[in-house]
Order: sequence, then C-alpha cells, then structure tokens
Amino acid sequence: MRLSLRLLLTLLPIAACAPSSAPVPSAALSSTCRLLEPSTTPDTVYVGLTQPIDSTNAANPTNDAERFLFSALSDSTEYVDCNGRRSDAVPFVVDSWLPGRIVTASRNEQDPVIVYWIGGGDPRDLIDRNADVLLTEDVSVLEYAASREVFEVVSLPWTRTYIFAGPPPVGPDDVRAFGERLADGAVRGAVRAAELPFLLEHRACANEVAPAVADPVRPQIVYPNGQNIARDLAERLVALAGTGDAFGGEAGLRAIGLDPEVFADTLMTRRDFGYVLDLPRSRLDCRRVSFESLTPLVDARASVVVRRGGVGIEVAWGGTARLVWR
Repeated sequence: MRLSLRLLLTLLPIAACAPSSAPVPSAALSSTCRLLEPSTTPDTVYVGLTQPIDSTNAANPTNDAERFLFSALSDSTEYVDCNGRRSDAVPFVVDSWLPGRIVTASRNEQDPVIVYWIGGGDPRDLIDRNADVLLTEDVSVLEYAASREVFEVVSLPWTRTYIFAGPPPVGPDDVRAFGERLADGAVRGAVRAAELPFLLEHRACANEVAPAVADPVRPQIVYPNGQNIARDLAERLVALAGTGDAFGGEAGLRAIGLDPEVFADTLMTRRDFGYVLDLPRSRLDCRRVSFESLTPLVDARASVVVRRGGVGIEVAWGGTARLVWR
C-alpha cells in the first residue's frame, strides 16, 4: 500500500539572511550549490543512513540522517538552494516503511526508486553491501570508502556547532584552544574548533536565563543517544574534569546518554551538571537552550560517500545534502 507522508520540515539557514522570495527556474540554481555532478540516472539508488530515524521527528529532525531523509520526503512544493533561491520541487512518495528499510517510488518516468537502509552495525557493511550513497560523520568510514576506487567522498558544509550547557569548562580566553584540543583526536567525526559566528555569539541567551534550579544537581554530563560526536565530547569532558583540565577539576562526573525526546525534557529541568548538544551554526535558539553559560566546543559536518558514475550531490538551504541525477 502506497503511503503519502505529509511532513513539515523546518529549514535551518546557513547564512544570516532569509532566502529570496522570488522563485527561479531549476536551470538557474547557483552552480556553487552543486558539489558533485551526476553522470547517469540509475533505475534504483541505495542510500545508507548511519543514524537512527524516528518518523515523529519529521518537523524537528534530531540528526543529519533525519534532516537528509525528511527534506526529501517533505510535503513542500518548493526547493530552496544553498543561496536561498527557490524553485519548484516534487516530494517523494513512500511505498513502504519497514524497520531498517524505507522505499520511495519514482516521482516520474525519469527519477529512480530510492531505497534507504537505516543504520545498525558497522557502517562499512553498508559500503560492502553496495550502497550507492552513504551519509556519515565517521572518519574511519570515510577513510575506508576513500580507499576504494569505486567511491568518492563529498564533504558537506560546516552546519552544526556542539556546545556545552552548564558551568564553563575553561575560562573565556581559553575557549578556542580548548576546542582545538577536543577536535584533535578526541572526537570520532569531522570536527574543528568552533568558529564564527557562534564563537562570538554564544552568550546571546544571557538575558533569557531560566530561574535557578533549587534541587540538587546530578553529577553527570548528558548527551542525546544516536549522536556519536556528542557522546565523544561528553566522555572527553568527564575525563578532562577528572584530570583537572576542565571545570577546575570536578571529580565524580559521568557521561550519560538519553533518547532524544527524553534528553529534550531533561534539558529543560537543568537538573544535571551539564549537557552536550548541537545547534545550527547560523543561530542560537534561546527557546531550546536557556543557561547562564553556553560554551561552544566544536563545529561539525557530515560527508557523503557516493559510488562513482551514480548520483550527484547538491547542497540545499540549511546545508542539507540533496540527491540529483540530471
């Protein structure tokens, strides 16, 4: 039975300005948004997603895989490219949605059927399983793919900044150096020390701080499950606290992962020592994070592994990858 998903997708900008309101034809889209040109139009495209997918997160995706999938399944009839230019778009229709596998029908006689394989196990197994496209942030997986001549790796823009919400781990003058230390081998992902604009704007929520928490604070740093970078950062912060290199030496901390919906609720309570989460680099959402101190740690980006001679890759508004084949 064919299912038509009506999804509301919140597009997050990668620049400070809003997208242009004047639609432009597809042929006029900026070539700078096209990271990889397609050479053929296959009958079927197999896409590997290494992060969990929850259909209830359609309106507010929690990871790169959800942003990638839900943007393709969006009910919108407009497509906004990386420069904010608009064109007509036709959303995909889901033929089947099963655990670990989503199949979309061809939108017309020219477009391929797309089969999404959803995470679980070693992502390199998806490459060996002959996936045509693989979205991942795991450096070891990218190195594995790059070692095989049939694949090429396309890096996406730096769109997310991981922050620590809680007591500052270091002084304000040492934030940049601390981020470089975290990015240098402590995190299994494509990361760098946090840069502009977030580096100078991380105190933007200072005037919207929630009332102080009266209950005792639990000695743990919490992160959302399914985000490997957040987990690695939380574990590293705990380790540095134990050696006296962060938080002035805070013994007894532990890193705890929670399911995304539980994490969101827990974040609002502010009952824990601190939280690691990611936010769009372009803006700070004070409605989501209201703390006396927000410390930018690292910027992150995903990459796309593509089988040579297959689909092309384009960057949509917000830095999300989009598959193209003509």
